[in-house]
Amino acid sequence: QFDFSQLELRFAALVADVRNMKNAYREGRDLHTEMAMRITGKPADQISKADRTGAKAANFGYLYGMQALSFVEYAKSTYGIHITLDEAMMIRQAFFDMYPELELYYAKVNNDMMNYSKQTSIMGREYHLNTQKLINPYTRGDYLRAAINLPVQSSASDYVLSGIVELILAHPELKERVRVGATVHDSAITLIKKDDKFYDTIEIIRNIMEKSTIAKQLMQVDIDIPIVVDSEIGPWGLGVSVEDYKERNTQ
Repeated sequence: QFDFSQLELRFAALVADVRNMKNAYREGRDLHTEMAMRITGKPADQISKADRTGAKAANFGYLYGMQALSFVEYAKSTYGIHITLDEAMMIRQAFFDMYPELELYYAKVNNDMMNYSKQTSIMGREYHLNTQKLINPYTRGDYLRAAINLPVQSSASDYVLSGIVELILAHPELKERVRVGATVHDSAITLIKKDDKFYDTIEIIRNIMEKSTIAKQLMQVDIDIPIVVDSEIGPWGLGVSVEDYKERNTQ
């Protein structure tokens, strides 16, 4: 399993040119820990697993402009976190204080949609909408959120697929050694022949997925932050790191 680390957040940083996000990724810092520190006021070494989970909910919940009332239910249903509306409002304010460029991005998307009824992802995909759906106040919000999501989610998905296409088409030496089984969110599931080249093949695939030349050719912005892929061995959801797998199998 090749899992792209926080890929949507990385693409949001690229799409909206979010300075604090980019700096954190360039310096190898974890965005969920960064947000937990902002919310709790604790230093990094005192951030608990629960603190980080709450910050993770904030990062993914507010990434696309969710309101505080919706976040209360989202945090409960998705992460099992119970917070009050006042807490949700405080967390939302902390999120946008940390990443103010996102609100500017939302405003730009809304303006573009209201004027041109179109949004284009940084990988070239286009989202067109009938103007009547934007005029209707009861449906406008849902369609505008979809327009905000498209440049990030669509581009992140296309980046994963570009790596897979490159793996299949540009590396014939791997044809008899690798089978791509599926994609799950930001992950690619593969079967790899287990022989003396097993670990080398994993590293080759990871490098291809992180630095897809096809994706770079399609991208309409510079990838000025690292794209990180973590590799695991084992069944989906039960895999272990390559390092742990090696240790278990050399004892």
